Amino acid sequence: MEDFKSILDTCQTNDWQKRIKAIDNLQEFTESNTAAIKNSSPSNFVQLVDAYSRFLQDPNTKVLSKAQ
Repeated sequence: MEDFKSILDTCQTNDWQKRIKAIDNLQEFTESNTAAIKNSSPSNFVQLVDAYSRFLQDPNTKVLSKAQ
């Protein structure tokens, strides 16, 4: 779950290209670690949903499209 914290940190960047890359990393992590996410604390799941929610409200159209 250390990778998860690192990925969440990269989601906070102001650079839209890095946010797109962060979406890819977050999706890859989520798909590869579903069991670990299910077995982790509920707060980790909330952080995951919050990260995706922020991307769905992103002002950059490219980031928003990628998040959808």
